[in-house]
Amino acid sequence: MPETSTLPVCPCGHDRHHQRVQPILGFGPWRWGLAALVGTEMPAREVRFVCAVCDTEVERARDRQSLADYGRWPGVDREALRAGVPRAVRPSRRS
Repeated sequence: MPETSTLPVCPCGHDRHHQRVQPILGFGPWRWGLAALVGTEMPAREVRFVCAVCDTEVERARDRQSLADYGRWPGVDREALRAGVPRAVRPSRRS
């Protein structure tokens, strides 16, 4: 029996893990201005997953794990970097 996915899909049938679905980072209007004034990079507030074929939003995620997986530096273990481990890269959760 085939395994059914509980993830939301677009009209094309693609979920957030499909290669045609692109993660787009959302920062909010005030964060762009603050980052431009201060000169630093702000962390993303949300990740929107948009299908490149039908141009519809598949899913919107604000949880910490999704931001870590699809954020500005995906695959980098920030806790290990803070601890001083050089080139700390965690395995990808995309499958």
